[in-house]
Amino acid sequence: MDRSTLPTLAEVLALPAVQRGSPRVLVGEDQLDRRVRWVHVSEVSDIASLLEGGELILSTGIALPEGAPELACYVADLKAADVTALAVEVGRRYRYALPSALVEAAVESSLPLIELRRVTPFVSVTQAVHTMILDARVQELIASDAAHQAFTELTVSGQGPQQVVDLVSTMSGRSVVYESTTHHALTYSCAPDAEPADVLAQWERIPSDRDEGDCWYAVQVSAPSGGTWGRLLMLGGETPTQRQRMLLDRGATALVINRLTDRQLDSLERHSHRMLLAALVLDAQPLSELAAEARTLGVPLERRSLTGVIVQPIGEYVSPRGTLALLHDLASVAGAALQAIPVPALVGALDDERVAMLLTVGRASDVDDTLDLVSERLHAVAARRSDVRLVIGAGSTVIGPERAQSTLREAMQVADAALTLPARKGYFRPPDLRLRGLVFTLRDEPALHDYVERELGPLLAHDADTGSQLYEFLSVFCRCGGRKTETAHALFISRPAVYNRILKVQQVLGVDLSDAEVVLGLHAAVLARETMRQPTLAVRSRVVRASAVQGR
Repeated sequence: MDRSTLPTLAEVLALPAVQRGSPRVLVGEDQLDRRVRWVHVSEVSDIASLLEGGELILSTGIALPEGAPELACYVADLKAADVTALAVEVGRRYRYALPSALVEAAVESSLPLIELRRVTPFVSVTQAVHTMILDARVQELIASDAAHQAFTELTVSGQGPQQVVDLVSTMSGRSVVYESTTHHALTYSCAPDAEPADVLAQWERIPSDRDEGDCWYAVQVSAPSGGTWGRLLMLGGETPTQRQRMLLDRGATALVINRLTDRQLDSLERHSHRMLLAALVLDAQPLSELAAEARTLGVPLERRSLTGVIVQPIGEYVSPRGTLALLHDLASVAGAALQAIPVPALVGALDDERVAMLLTVGRASDVDDTLDLVSERLHAVAARRSDVRLVIGAGSTVIGPERAQSTLREAMQVADAALTLPARKGYFRPPDLRLRGLVFTLRDEPALHDYVERELGPLLAHDADTGSQLYEFLSVFCRCGGRKTETAHALFISRPAVYNRILKVQQVLGVDLSDAEVVLGLHAAVLARETMRQPTLAVRSRVVRASAVQGR
């Protein structure tokens, strides 16, 4: 039973049957919010071993020990048994007041102690409290049945993830977020008193390696074959109750059923491809099993040249639903193009944000021609929409299934790093990134952050203080390879103006921009800063999704 539905000690003391005993709290005024699971009448001092915790013990005290040590032991045993409180009637054993030894023992053990100053009908008390407890249990069962009926109707009607999340939020009164395995908010629903910005801010602070905190709780949306499709999280200011956790579990189950039954955007074959791709990236299954499954789909991995490819749509106005439809189109077009060549490949949405491909060719020399054709077809799909562009990254070509994970992950890194590159190429490979690729790989290293601060900090501070734009000038100057005429054309300024700004940069940084090594070092710092400031594909998609869902 959910303990949060049990009556508190304060509620029990307010009952008319208890009030007839003129109760007075001698110890534990600050513990009146403790829950009462049951009421037990006991006159013996060795009752603790028979208790299960949460009891309110009623006693006249007639059989309690007389000595202070024995009373202290009695109270300590009750505390150890997790008794909620001890209520002792005055008038039979203790004529005018409870003994000081008993009060001191309760203080020492921090056990709430109630003095009943009038004769109290214990039967009436137990009946009243047990009625409250049973009523709470009935209400809990009614709520559970209502949840079962609501989620059953939702599942049968074929509603999507947003409706599942909305129902969990409505029935629990809490904010709920459905996140992907990469900690991206796919959709969310706010509690009545919560603001979307606050909900997302709280969600972003939640670690992805734990499923419970002081004011949040998460359940995995688990795939039947193993692994996970994300997490469903309940947020708020208090620890979720057992009933709220039950609702979250029901919601996670509904999401799994939805994922398994919704084939409108995902054919069975494409679903198999995407599951294999995910397993390869996550190293979720033995390679031998993955290779065998791929072979049954007509995609041999053994003794083949493998190239991982990531296709990421980027757009500020792409809704979650629109993104899923676009991913379906991209996967279908890529799959059709590869079949026409023909090149065996695994093709499918890696998650709810991007399409992955694992090309398998007999000779590595065939890869570039394949990428040229497929990227041309994919960009043609994106060109139909003015609000979307594609970033396509391809990893190095490797041999054998044991290297498949490395080429897929490298493709992810290439796609992320290519965000800061002009869209002059249909796709990017590791050699296209050169210094930028190295900087991107090292972007989280403290040493690189220190280097950027050391090289560019004075110039950025100068711009902030004076309003000048020397950093922007320096970044263009570096991209132009230190060539002054080209820099002037790029900035639409005269050559004398270029010389003037070069002089100012040199004065602020104390460097000589005619030294090629100095320019190279500053260019590396500029690239590093751009990489650090540029959100990755995952982060950008998360922000876009949040704003899109909020605007629905």
